[in-house]
Amino acid sequence: MTMDDFDEVERLTVSAYTDADPSLADELRVRVRARPAPVSARGCSVLGNALMVVYRLLHDPAALSEALPLLRRAHRLEPSASRAANLSAALQELADFPGNRARSSRGSLRAEARALLVEALAEVTPDDPRWSGRSLSLLSLMIDEAAHTDTTDIGDCIDLGERVLEAARAHGGETAEAANLLGSAYRVAADQGHPRGDLDRAVALLYDALEGTPEGHPDRPIRASNLGTALMERFDATGRDVIDLSEAVTLTRQAHNALPPTYPGRFQAANNLLNALLLRWAYTGGEADAAEAFRLGDEARRDVAEGDELYPVVMSNAGLAARAHFIATGRDEYLGAAVEWHMAAVRDSSPDDPGRAGRFAGLALVLGDLYHHTGDPDVLTAALRTGRAAIPDAHAPAYEAAGLLSNLANLHHDGYLRSGRLADLEEAARLHRAGLRTLPDAHPLAASLLNNAGITLTDRYERFGDAADLLQALEAFDRSVGASRPRSPDLPARKINFASACHRLFEISTDGEPLDLALRLAKEAREEARDERTRAVAEGTYADVLITRLLRLNDREAAAALAALPPLAASGPPSARPGRLLREGTVRRILGAPGSEERLLQACEEGLEHRPAVTLTAARQLAMHALEASAEGDRTASAQTAGELAETALAHGSAALDLLAEQPTVRQELAWRQEARGLAAAVAQTRLLAGDAAGALRAHETGHGVILGRRLAMPAPQGTATQDTGADADPGATVVALWSTPHGGGAAVARPGESPVPLLLPEFTDDLVTSWTYKLRAAAPLGGAALASVLEGLLPQLAALVTEPVSRLLGEGEPVVISAAGLAALLPYAAGNTCDGLRFVQRHPVRCATTRQVARWAEATAARRRPDRARAWSFAAPLPSSRPELLAAAEEGERFADAPRRLVGEAATVEAAAAALPEATLLHFACHAGLGTTDPLANHLLLAGDAPWYGDAIADARTESVRLVVLSACGTADVGHEHALEGLGLAGAFHLAGVPGVVASLWPTGDRVGAELMTRLAGELDDGREPVDALRAAMLAEADGSSVAAWAPYVLLGA
Repeated sequence: MTMDDFDEVERLTVSAYTDADPSLADELRVRVRARPAPVSARGCSVLGNALMVVYRLLHDPAALSEALPLLRRAHRLEPSASRAANLSAALQELADFPGNRARSSRGSLRAEARALLVEALAEVTPDDPRWSGRSLSLLSLMIDEAAHTDTTDIGDCIDLGERVLEAARAHGGETAEAANLLGSAYRVAADQGHPRGDLDRAVALLYDALEGTPEGHPDRPIRASNLGTALMERFDATGRDVIDLSEAVTLTRQAHNALPPTYPGRFQAANNLLNALLLRWAYTGGEADAAEAFRLGDEARRDVAEGDELYPVVMSNAGLAARAHFIATGRDEYLGAAVEWHMAAVRDSSPDDPGRAGRFAGLALVLGDLYHHTGDPDVLTAALRTGRAAIPDAHAPAYEAAGLLSNLANLHHDGYLRSGRLADLEEAARLHRAGLRTLPDAHPLAASLLNNAGITLTDRYERFGDAADLLQALEAFDRSVGASRPRSPDLPARKINFASACHRLFEISTDGEPLDLALRLAKEAREEARDERTRAVAEGTYADVLITRLLRLNDREAAAALAALPPLAASGPPSARPGRLLREGTVRRILGAPGSEERLLQACEEGLEHRPAVTLTAARQLAMHALEASAEGDRTASAQTAGELAETALAHGSAALDLLAEQPTVRQELAWRQEARGLAAAVAQTRLLAGDAAGALRAHETGHGVILGRRLAMPAPQGTATQDTGADADPGATVVALWSTPHGGGAAVARPGESPVPLLLPEFTDDLVTSWTYKLRAAAPLGGAALASVLEGLLPQLAALVTEPVSRLLGEGEPVVISAAGLAALLPYAAGNTCDGLRFVQRHPVRCATTRQVARWAEATAARRRPDRARAWSFAAPLPSSRPELLAAAEEGERFADAPRRLVGEAATVEAAAAALPEATLLHFACHAGLGTTDPLANHLLLAGDAPWYGDAIADARTESVRLVVLSACGTADVGHEHALEGLGLAGAFHLAGVPGVVASLWPTGDRVGAELMTRLAGELDDGREPVDALRAAMLAEADGSSVAAWAPYVLLGA
């Protein structure tokens, strides 16, 4: 070729590039390929540059392959800065070409390109017009490195970009490309959570870049796609303007459509459009967006090879699109694709990839969906493990970190629902709080996190009964619904949660307004739900509210609405079916429709696999169903008798409790036990109505005081002696097992070595027992006339309904252990009259125990220990204290222990009490107590400085020596309402510590009055009497001339 030929090719190259004219590029391609291979440096340079323009305008991969060796030869023959820059540009194009994006090959190409650029820039200064062009190439390379590796700080890119843009404007350089790259740098910085990140600045620069790029220019589609991505990310980060989202979809779609199928980076444009569609789907729920996103994701993943540096990004986004399509259609194959593609994305992510955490989060998300769909616990375990790997580092942007934390929190909540582990619930709450702290209130993701936080707070309320949790949940749900966009697909679910919380508030307040709001929200959720799963949950919540309106308000319209509801349990994922079956069984039972029993049995069986807590509730209803049938003398709808149905309910409930008992602490197991309230009593009553006293006693023992009995039967901790539970022997006294139900109560009187005797107590109902205990609790703090008035009305009824009928089955002087279930344990049976007109405690030595098993353990343990005054400790009148001064307490302490083991005032500390527990034989406390909590193990003794000695701390301690603990403090036998079934409280805590006998009180007594009885008790113990006889003698002495309120509350628990 002649010099003129090279000049002509050079002129044509400049024209084609300047005008972005594909026809000129095609003519250039023909001319270059018609020429023989050049031998000179200039010839190689001219033809190589021409072929690069052909590649850029026509996307001809052959042109790139031909250009690279020519540019290499030109630089080798006559090295120069311009030829180094040209070769560097070709190497960068080659690094981005499909097939070369494998991390190893791309890395080597980038390294060579960067070295050449450094060489080219070394020969020019910022005042040279060529500096900005070469710096743009370096900036492009650096931004790519910062986005995909940790070798380059994006802040350095911003610094260089600002200088390049300034130089381009000053020298008439490529201002549009400079604005495009600088805007991209600000966007990447925001995506990485870098302090220099600024999406507003990014959007403004990318708008400038697009406006500065003529229509038809080959770079315009890519710049439009970049702007669309920045708008999308700004909306995702701030939620300020939905116009950003709409424009993002428009721009990314235009970019994708403008690029020919042969364009090497078209899959990236498809990926950007996919992200915009997914974001819009997330906020509007448009099924068409989900379908288009899936198609694009499938297309993009086919265009990128495994090992390509962008492969994990494309596969992860394709997986998210498949998930959206699954949610929109419910078709299993899309969920399978989502899991497969997310797994591929995680598998191909390098450890230093900044997006790796997001890939793990995506996989955890779809594994969570798979768990909900299949109920497979192994899938949930894998989801939790994957979710933990997704927790971001400190540099992640706030909205991304919040999303990752929320996803993991949801998985922990799923774990809690499945296993009942409170550690999972607390971790879910902690993660939601952490996520919320990272977000501004107006952020669209805040609605989701508020909703999820409300769910965990509601579950805390369900477990512990603390109304503060429920009120906080209501606030969170209210804010979540208010922050949700009107067409958000998540809004119906949030309204369902809000409705459920309002429903719970009505149950504890009886104010009709929350129930009206619950009904309205549930109706709206039914109408607005877009998928079958949400619609079914909305139907269930609506049914729950209607049931309450029917039962509590006698709303006949609610009955008609219930009858019109479609079947709730016909379909749905396995994890949701137990709840739906339970709800439908409940509805049928209330309406008297057939099929109730079958639905409840199904709920019991399927709940054992997926939701043990549902099994507990269903079993309780099934037992009540059996009891009602038995009380009415009817058979159940199935072939089972009422007794068989009750036994089936108890077996299922016990199995569920065994699953839920795998808790690391007593408190965590206790939180689930309240779900079984009434189950054992209903079964016991059903067996009793059938004349089966042994079956009734077995049911009472199976479902009452389970935690205490099992923990006392456990081997002692390493380093302590093994406990002898006495499990093979009957107690040495007659046990009166006692319970109440909504349909009357009963008792089984069991003498040692004999079959139990049944006793029906038809008027001893739950409502009556609850009324009595609430009256006592309300009057006790008032004392005096108020308490005397309550006892004056209560004791004759207690005698007529319970103590007189029981006494007819007992011989005079026969020792008795009263094992009363639930709130019935809080009644003063010792003060009730017997059949011959004596007080029960006059006729019988009486003590209390949660169950026969606990009574056996207490007797066996007590037989090896005796109170020894030389090892007795007293903790009396602790000071300082904000509570009323206990004037008689110090004197009382003198009767129980001698100095130096009698600690008074500031010496009566928690630490001293804990230290005395392992070595004492008797512990006496004359102090105040903290009670009335919904958590009985948070009940506590108040010692010096009002320092609390909590029940759980006592339960975790161990003693092999203490025979008796005397609690001369207010209401220390109280076990609370929520967890009365387990009989835990301060006395139970001392049992768990290994103490067989505890003297406690059912309600507060005056300081002086209590001290008088305690002084008598100390004297009887000093005389060598057993605790049961000593307390009896002290009570009888006080009864002579004292008000019944002064001695009736005292009980010996254990032996």
